[in-house]
Amino acid sequence: EHIVRNLAQGIRNVTILDAGAGPLTILGKVWPGHEVEIVPIDELADEYAAILHWHSVVPLIPTIKCSMEHIGERFPESSFDIVYCRNALDHCTDPIASVLGMFNVVKPGCVVLLDHETNEGENEHYTGLHQWNIVTMDNRVSIWGKDAANELDDLLPVGTDINVSVYKGWNLITIRKPK
Repeated sequence: EHIVRNLAQGIRNVTILDAGAGPLTILGKVWPGHEVEIVPIDELADEYAAILHWHSVVPLIPTIKCSMEHIGERFPESSFDIVYCRNALDHCTDPIASVLGMFNVVKPGCVVLLDHETNEGENEHYTGLHQWNIVTMDNRVSIWGKDAANELDDLLPVGTDINVSVYKGWNLITIRKPK
């Protein structure tokens, strides 16, 4: 629901980049009256494909190997209607480069949606993949780790609209690229 309501009006052919999708995208694949193209990416796509193959699971849409830090190199500028990232930004080596890449590949007037729990690095004691924290306050977004901190709002172009809401207990950060 929160993805559909963030689409620009009148779009019939929808392209969605699912960044950090894991083995299978969780995004719905059917929207009556629309053509939906989902491109799921994950740095661990090859490992996930091997696990799925081992269990004889054939995904409807296979995940493509691509780290979030390299989105801007892999895909053309302004090529997606939505870039969606759920519970994966805190796993990156460089979450700021990842968000800037996502912002680069979303079309003008369209959105990057970040769906994450607050302070996942702290909550997980910086173990495993959880190396970064995402904090929202007063519609501002901070991304910080043990050795670095950034205010996302300060790194995006003037005119970028950032909106923060809580959806089913998660922080939903909507970043709308200026037209």
